[in-house]
Amino acid sequence: MKPLYLLVLIGSTGHLAHDAARFAVTLYAVKLQISPAVIGTLGAMFALLPALSSLAVGRWVDRVGARRPMLICAIMMVLGCAVPFFWGNLVGLFVASIVVGTFYNASFVAASRMLGQLGAPGEHVRNVGVSSTGYSTAILLAPLAAGFAIDALGHADTFLLIALLPLLPCAVLGLGTLRFPERTLSADSQKDTARIGVVGIVSRGKLKSIFIANICSQVAWSLYVFLMPLYGSEIGMSASAIGLVMSGFSLTTVAIRSVLPLFVRRLTPWQVLLLSLFIASACLAAFPFFKGFDALMALGILLGVGLGLSGPMTLSLIYEHAPPARLGEVLGMRITLMNVSFTVVPLLSGTITAAAGVGPVFWLLAAGVGVSCVAIRKNWHAPRHASR
Repeated sequence: MKPLYLLVLIGSTGHLAHDAARFAVTLYAVKLQISPAVIGTLGAMFALLPALSSLAVGRWVDRVGARRPMLICAIMMVLGCAVPFFWGNLVGLFVASIVVGTFYNASFVAASRMLGQLGAPGEHVRNVGVSSTGYSTAILLAPLAAGFAIDALGHADTFLLIALLPLLPCAVLGLGTLRFPERTLSADSQKDTARIGVVGIVSRGKLKSIFIANICSQVAWSLYVFLMPLYGSEIGMSASAIGLVMSGFSLTTVAIRSVLPLFVRRLTPWQVLLLSLFIASACLAAFPFFKGFDALMALGILLGVGLGLSGPMTLSLIYEHAPPARLGEVLGMRITLMNVSFTVVPLLSGTITAAAGVGPVFWLLAAGVGVSCVAIRKNWHAPRHASR
């Protein structure tokens, strides 16, 4: 198997284990009659340490390479997923949440760095498209697989089943089946980037615009998943209708990422990113004006096109423009900012929703994505590939 597909396979398997464990933790906590506030805290544990540790993990991966961190993380995920099987109480769920969330995140940083090293610069979009399709498929399968397992085996046994998933990455990495390419960097290149902190790297050149676009698109995705059920309930939609609209969005993101290379045959990555963000902003602004199922389904599908394209495009552009010697650190900073956004923005939007309803939050979100379009508009005529 080619290194790209093997990397995507073990990365997607880890993501499947992470999302299945998070889903199972929530349902196990409900069964144990734990309060909603504590369940919310359990969910936050999957992102708390990743938000604090991603930058350090990125530096570690830059220093030692991707293989050792990924192997350590896979072993820890096996142990973390198995904890509730042996320790079926609130403490066990907290331990599982912290261990699985933290070590999956570290593995994701390492895998993302390796993905950027595979192939020539012109192949980044294709590689990111393949990777995004794999991860999106894992997102779709995780709650389905965990739900059926819980019904068939019970909560505790399901965690033991989930713990088997990271054994695949353990075997692939432990046996050396996946080769890890390391680029040779010039001494001058390493000296130049070593003098600058990661904030300085991210805030200069085109990386600043890329990061703005990335954060806005990821926040839009997260908040849409949060807002659509609220909006659907507000206008009297049934639970099944809301679920269908959200499924249309999710399936579109998977489908559009599978054909990502088709877009960059005629357009540059910057042009695809700008168009995708414009589509997302327009769809988000339009949501409060429609209440019919057909219209909301169409908007959800269009939004899936916009946000499904924007995430992979920003990642491929980071690979193009980040200093190779500091790629892991830059990716760690990206994940840190995303986790902070995912924590802070929903709290703010919840406050606004309580005070003014769902509509104004959609419009604020649309405005935020629109701002990212303005931030990167000057790159419409930028060359297809960055010069090193």
